[in-house]
Amino acid sequence: MTGIGPLRQWIRAHVKDDAVFMVDDDVMALYSLVGVRARRIVDPETVRQVVETTARCAKDAGAKIFGFNQAWDVRKFLPLKPFNFTGWVGGAIGLIGPVVFDPTLKLRADIDACLQSLLTDRIIWQDLRFAFAHHRFAGAGGNAVSRSHAAHEHEIAYLQRKWGGHLTVRHSKTALLLKVNVPRSNQPG
Repeated sequence: MTGIGPLRQWIRAHVKDDAVFMVDDDVMALYSLVGVRARRIVDPETVRQVVETTARCAKDAGAKIFGFNQAWDVRKFLPLKPFNFTGWVGGAIGLIGPVVFDPTLKLRADIDACLQSLLTDRIIWQDLRFAFAHHRFAGAGGNAVSRSHAAHEHEIAYLQRKWGGHLTVRHSKTALLLKVNVPRSNQPG
């Protein structure tokens, strides 16, 4: 089985627990972003408590997908915005109840599943106080067999056609930035 979409769908179909938390093989550490400096969390029990508490909050809020900050730079954390409800999560993603992944997406299935969940459930639970640091698309293992520049471009083009203005794609000097734009209400801003 190759690709993140088929793999996540297989896990969701075969693990009978209500909540499932999947961590990609390129995740290195969990960081707390609260404070002046990011603090690496190394105690396994503390990591478990962070994940389980976040899952509980997500379930109570009605979210079927939960996760964490994708930037582990403490300078990008806004203390007055500790949670996000309309973004996307990847690298370390939690699922509650039935979530369907597009099996044709080998690289970008997490974004598609989050957008689908935002369409149906109107919420993703993202705890921005914590971040699982990872080197996305850098390793030789895991999903590397599916990864190429052409494959990335093909999937991003597919997602842009499918989701239109709800997905913004921007190239920075060092990375491809994907932003989900799904307002939770008709209120401006």
